[in-house]
Amino acid sequence: MKPKTYSDKRIALWKSQYAQDVVFTSSSNSKLLEEFMEVYDLRVIELNLFGENTIPVLTENSGYQDNSFREFVLVKNEKSEEYYKEEEAGDEIHIIIGDNTYLYSDNNHLYLDLFINRGITEESYNNEDLFCLEYLSKFAQLDELGVSHISLRPITQPT
Repeated sequence: MKPKTYSDKRIALWKSQYAQDVVFTSSSNSKLLEEFMEVYDLRVIELNLFGENTIPVLTENSGYQDNSFREFVLVKNEKSEEYYKEEEAGDEIHIIIGDNTYLYSDNNHLYLDLFINRGITEESYNNEDLFCLEYLSKFAQLDELGVSHISLRPITQPT
């Protein structure tokens, strides 16, 4: 039997801590956005977060040459107060979503919640691949921030 690596040990620990919060789905960014907009108010804005370099920066960061990006501002109201009460939140919280897997927010708590809510496939979770490691690490990052995950849908466990 092969000795356990640091990653194997970390995944086992995080699975024991966060299994009840894992979102099992093969959800796309468009489905995530749809679910998010059912709970929160978003305002579509011109894609310009990084000025004239926005498209080159996003294309390079996403690894996709053909990716449609959309930028939104999370409307500041009672529904979004959990995100706006944090120190890093300025006057506006931005979200950029690509058609493929690209996801960005200038609010770390919101980014982590969006990433978690997008979900993980049962196959990736069971195979404990690199995406599983990255996915579970988002829960640990929320713990480090001292905030809780805000779920967009009921949690369903694998069959």
